[in-house]
Amino acid sequence: MAKTLVGDVEYALEPLTKSLGFLTRVVQVQINERVRAAGGLHVSPAVFSTLRLIQANPGIRQVHAARILLIQESNMANLVKDLIAQGLIERREEEGKRIGLWITDKGEEEVEHGNQSDELDRSYANALSDKEYQRLLQLLDRAYRAALA
Repeated sequence: MAKTLVGDVEYALEPLTKSLGFLTRVVQVQINERVRAAGGLHVSPAVFSTLRLIQANPGIRQVHAARILLIQESNMANLVKDLIAQGLIERREEEGKRIGLWITDKGEEEVEHGNQSDELDRSYANALSDKEYQRLLQLLDRAYRAALA
């Protein structure tokens, strides 16, 4: 079993490095720290993801956004309420159709500012080749889509 030196003591990391839950949490924490240090996001990653989804799908129904983001509907309702209060999104009805969610100009600005985080995500994974990084994204995308099914 490989050991890693921390301070002046060697520790076995194998139980942790075999846990997808642990490894994804470590990656998320490290990416969030890099983004925060670079001033990449003015909003939380959850808000940023929500804004990106609404931007890409103008008029999306709140219930569908919750399903796509894997958020409980009650939590999504609170998030939407907060985003509307902050002026980042709005609800509106278009041509007598269902009420949906639209991103505002202010929300667009937040997304544009936060898009820098994608570059920081990639810089975090600099130990991977471009091909390996793309493969990692493909595998995680497959797992995410399976969760939606």
